[in-house]
Amino acid sequence: MKKNSVSIVCLTLNNINDLRKTLKSIEKLHDYISELIIVDSSDSSEIKMYFANFKAKFSKTYHWEKAKGIYPAMNTSLRLAQKDNLIWFLNPGDIVINSNVVIELVDKIIETRSDWGFAQSKKIIHSNTEIFPEEIGLISPKSIAYGVLSISHQSMLCKVKVILQIGGFDESYLIAADLKFQTLLASTSTPVWVKTPMVEIDPNGISHRKVFRTYLETFKVRWSCEGTSRLYTIYLSLRYVLFKFRSKLRKFI
Repeated sequence: MKKNSVSIVCLTLNNINDLRKTLKSIEKLHDYISELIIVDSSDSSEIKMYFANFKAKFSKTYHWEKAKGIYPAMNTSLRLAQKDNLIWFLNPGDIVINSNVVIELVDKIIETRSDWGFAQSKKIIHSNTEIFPEEIGLISPKSIAYGVLSISHQSMLCKVKVILQIGGFDESYLIAADLKFQTLLASTSTPVWVKTPMVEIDPNGISHRKVFRTYLETFKVRWSCEGTSRLYTIYLSLRYVLFKFRSKLRKFI
């Protein structure tokens, strides 16, 4: 694998300003990028025209499709990407805050012949800054499913062909298919990681708007994940319901 073997994917839907911000942040990485893929579901040609005029050393692929959800679009990008490349999913609005971390991560994956790797992510909600994961401990499907190890897909690179071998992203999920994918990936290979923030992620994604759906899908992943305890999964669910009940009760007191 060569150093310029990264396929960056952005899924867009009427968010031209967010896309501009993200593409601006990858300028220092042009020598490491092989291709940039846009899967667009916008109802205007604004992003298509902007992308056509976007100057880059690497190849560019624009694809429009009707909006069907995040994971169908991610699977589309997998079919469009070069199969021997590392794929990197960046949401428009996410910002690469340290290009050197990306370079270090790519180099580590190549040197160790790993299938995937990840770095830390930075998330700012109101005045609170969160950097995760702080430590990785044992990397296993169980630690990922239970949230002991939290990896954002924006700080993760993986070989395209490995994701395809796993079966891509499960389109029956609306929110947690990337969590399921990570548990399957952890059961087949060990990643490399860089303990430095690489990307500042946009905290306003769908998982923050659909909290109950997020939890239901997370429960489903935990229930079927290799090495997890179904009894403990049920206990976590009951604890979550009790927490929500108490929170609502306080509002009425």
